[in-house]
Amino acid sequence: MPQNHPCLICKSTDTFPAYEAGDYRFYKCQSCRTAFVWPQPTSDELARFYDRFHMSDDVGGVYDKIEKRMQLDFVGRINRIRQATDGKAIRVLDVGCGKGFFVKAAADAGIDA
Repeated sequence: MPQNHPCLICKSTDTFPAYEAGDYRFYKCQSCRTAFVWPQPTSDELARFYDRFHMSDDVGGVYDKIEKRMQLDFVGRINRIRQATDGKAIRVLDVGCGKGFFVKAAADAGIDA
């Protein structure tokens, strides 16, 4: 069984591995709901990954496939935002927003994003 790692944000040990890719595990924190990767990739590893990640399928990248899957999640995410705010006026900041498609979907749904 894999070892849980403390949350990088709140330091809680109430985390669990959600999935893994190669040598990395994606953990979720039950306390603050943050998700994080362990071990943390180096700057060089991130640069190599994102150089390829944002390329289209036809030149060896993966973003086209990931983008389509992410967009399927937008309705559920927008609904969770609305539930969490009890219908109050809200603003959303999408950190690490990629190409901004979720921000556009949120704005199209009437959220100040």
